[in-house]
Amino acid sequence: MNLSQFGRRSFVSLRGLESVLKDIERHGLPKAHSRSTIKRAREKQIEEYSTSYGPVLQALEVPLSDGSGNTTIFVSHPVSIIQSAITHCKLFREHFVRRCNDHPPRPDRKWQFAVYSDEVTPGNALKHNNERKLQVCYFSVLELGSWALSREAFWFCLCAVKSSTVQKIGGMSLLMPHLLDLFRMPFDTSSGIYLRREDWRVMFFGQVALHIGDGDEVACKSVLGVKGAAGTVFCACCQNGVDFKSALQDHDDRLIPSTCLEFSRFRQHATESVRDAHELLRERCEVETAAGFKLLEQSLGFNWHERSLLSIPRHQYLLSATMFDWFHIYFVHGVASIHAGLTIAELHKGGHQAQDIALFVQAFVMPRRLQGARPKACLEKRSNKTDPLKGSASETINFLLILRCYILHFVLDDCSPGLRRCCQSFLRLCSITDTLLQSWKNQTLGCNTPCHITSCHLSSWTCM
Repeated sequence: MNLSQFGRRSFVSLRGLESVLKDIERHGLPKAHSRSTIKRAREKQIEEYSTSYGPVLQALEVPLSDGSGNTTIFVSHPVSIIQSAITHCKLFREHFVRRCNDHPPRPDRKWQFAVYSDEVTPGNALKHNNERKLQVCYFSVLELGSWALSREAFWFCLCAVKSSTVQKIGGMSLLMPHLLDLFRMPFDTSSGIYLRREDWRVMFFGQVALHIGDGDEVACKSVLGVKGAAGTVFCACCQNGVDFKSALQDHDDRLIPSTCLEFSRFRQHATESVRDAHELLRERCEVETAAGFKLLEQSLGFNWHERSLLSIPRHQYLLSATMFDWFHIYFVHGVASIHAGLTIAELHKGGHQAQDIALFVQAFVMPRRLQGARPKACLEKRSNKTDPLKGSASETINFLLILRCYILHFVLDDCSPGLRRCCQSFLRLCSITDTLLQSWKNQTLGCNTPCHITSCHLSSWTCM
């Protein structure tokens, strides 16, 4: 068969086709080729990974929001999958045993589970009605350390459910309690579970202690059931922060506008304040008018549902245990992306054209390991001169490095005082991102080398 025609009847990416051909060369051509045969083979393999705590893949019945019955979703039970990983995965087992020896789990020092969820869009992300969208939830253990947490092999997929199914359930806020209860039922990790393999065994104690939210806060809004960035109470973690456009701060001194930079004035939520807010919503939901209750939800910043995550007392601590992903905060439509866009606009006013900067960026040849994060398209995707950079976190990081080179070599020696102040502000931002990236790399790789390839030491580039 002509290799150029191989796999042309249905779409397969070249990378996927390459992987299939390598598997055929290594293991030979399988006898059966139908989708149903492949499905049966996968189901048989799943059965082989059954543990003393049951199969890894288990069915979970979840009520539908309209009360018409239940829907079945499939989850990887956390206790079973950890036991299975200890049994079958050498990399995970060796690291897990080593960490258990260094920091033994005890009833008074439980290991901490971290849970992360986000929506995944396979196929055409711009399709108007993409039925393939998935809500995916992952978990890992913080005591495994930064080295492990930065590697995919140490994160487990808790579930992957179609977004359309999640909507029928009522959203992630109604699904998440069922997922978190897997850490408690039928085997309660906080009371201790017995993990073993051959001559090694440990009594493991753990609890869900961290919820990681996307930096764009959409995932947090969905999971926690809060109004989110578009709400009057815009921050899920603050009680008294309000959108400055509402002007409510002009009528109550206890309210803080979103533009305030005095962080000490913001009053953070605690488990007690979350409980009080939801108790108030529970009491008022049946006596208030629809308009009055909607206004109460707006003033508190929470969306009420009796089965949502934060309305359940045992899960109300999760708001104060929420951590935002700083990579998104800075590099994906975040602080650094916005600041770089505004800096480029000021450079344009000072006579430095966008095409000159673009040519300077394109002149850089990235190392092979960074070819997938070339920043040359960051400027092409912007429609206005003041728009933020458009690109992935890796693309933005590498663009900041190159823009810093451009400013240091071609701008600072001969520019107006106003442009100099702008450039100094940008360089201060770069020093912050340097610190964050270096700290992250030291923790994950255990080294002190610069994070990116450059002709001079980034740590020596200070503000002028």
